[in-house]
Amino acid sequence: MGKLLNEASKHYGESIIKNYSIKLTNELGKGYTFTALTRMKNFCVLIQKVATVSQQLTYGHYIELLPIQNIDAIKYYIMIVEKQNLSIR
Repeated sequence: MGKLLNEASKHYGESIIKNYSIKLTNELGKGYTFTALTRMKNFCVLIQKVATVSQQLTYGHYIELLPIQNIDAIKYYIMIVEKQNLSIR
């Protein structure tokens, strides 16, 4: 979903996410808010930059990392979470 949203927003702008949010919520129910879809899109962008997705990190871990702009800082935090087996909390 994130990859599709990322590609669509490149061609149609960020308003496409709002449109998809309304459509998916009507068709499928809760869980497709603008914020949730934006996070899915940003997650897709992040994993392309980080290259490998750690199997030890949850989606919640990555949501916490999304606001960080520095890729080296993100990689550092991923390494710390893996080494110390840290939960999202």
